[in-house]
Amino acid sequence: MSIRTLVSVQTITRIDPIAGADRIVLAHVLGWKVIISKDMGLAVGDRVAYFETDSLLPETDPRYSQFMPRGVRHMAFTDPDTGETMEVSGHVLRTMKMRGVYSQGLIMPLPELGLDPSLPVGSDITEACHVIKYEPPVFTGRGANRQDKALQRAAQGIIGEFTAPCSKSDAPRAQTLTGIWHELCKLEAVPTVKVDGMSLTFFFDGSELRMFTRNYEVDPTHPDWRDACELAHRYFTSRLGGLGVFDIGVGMCVQAEYAGPGINGNRQKLAKRDLFVFAVWQDGEKLPRDEWEDSFLAHAAPEINQWEYPLADSMDTLISAVDGMRGRITPNVLDEGIVWHLNPGQPIPDTVRGELGDNLCFKIINNSYLAKHHL
Repeated sequence: MSIRTLVSVQTITRIDPIAGADRIVLAHVLGWKVIISKDMGLAVGDRVAYFETDSLLPETDPRYSQFMPRGVRHMAFTDPDTGETMEVSGHVLRTMKMRGVYSQGLIMPLPELGLDPSLPVGSDITEACHVIKYEPPVFTGRGANRQDKALQRAAQGIIGEFTAPCSKSDAPRAQTLTGIWHELCKLEAVPTVKVDGMSLTFFFDGSELRMFTRNYEVDPTHPDWRDACELAHRYFTSRLGGLGVFDIGVGMCVQAEYAGPGINGNRQKLAKRDLFVFAVWQDGEKLPRDEWEDSFLAHAAPEINQWEYPLADSMDTLISAVDGMRGRITPNVLDEGIVWHLNPGQPIPDTVRGELGDNLCFKIINNSYLAKHHL
């Protein structure tokens, strides 16, 4: 049901006490920290089911009935196997802060889920747990009250599946990469500010500019997408001898975050809608920034000096450094986080490529941002 691994078998590697708390402790799984009850009787070395944030625990599954009083959300889900779209309701796991510590995700004993406690560590049990990724409605201004209608393909201007000749704009969270962190630390990477918006891909096929969201192709003349398409034409056209030259060439994909009023609640308080380029592809190959056209760089997600957030630091150090960062997009406003893009020209171990995919990037989200916006 889900491409992303949302629930997996993992081992508790450490348990820390929480100051001033008698009934709860902080368990470490991969690079994540999760508050658990002492009454669960879990110990270091135990195999458990770990649920990542953004997991929707379905209301119809009795294994999760205890979580429904904490809040239920609704979304439309299209089954990738059947193409059938249905409404799904359930509790969504978000970052929380309690007793001064962050908790991200959920830990449950495997037998409590009806699963074999001897399952290998790393096993993807997302489907067995009936969990899907929660996808909130993107447009939150005009048409925000049409959440159900917006889930209809025609209403959203959807005209097909994602077929652009590049990878979808997915970047794993650093906390899931503990197994390759020692290799990542040795590689060159460009850190950029993560912009909180909607990921769009622009592809020129030789005759027209096509436009994609993370999962679908959309009609660039549709009211929801027209403004973004016009921005792309305006931003990515260079002047050469008095003539306008469109910089998105044949076979090229430009991926940008579309952010501003009416999109994802405009949590970064942008004055107007804008595009922030974060990746450029040519014939299926991701290009390093020094090969981008000037027009792409002029509208790129802000680059950060790599020495401010060096990969040589431990993961926990980096997570702490990103926590609370602000002002890179809008003065005095919390930033969403940082994305590190590996230099594609360097030798990259197969283990790293296997985890990161062709995008060759990963991210750390600002915990203060997550907690403030209940994400």
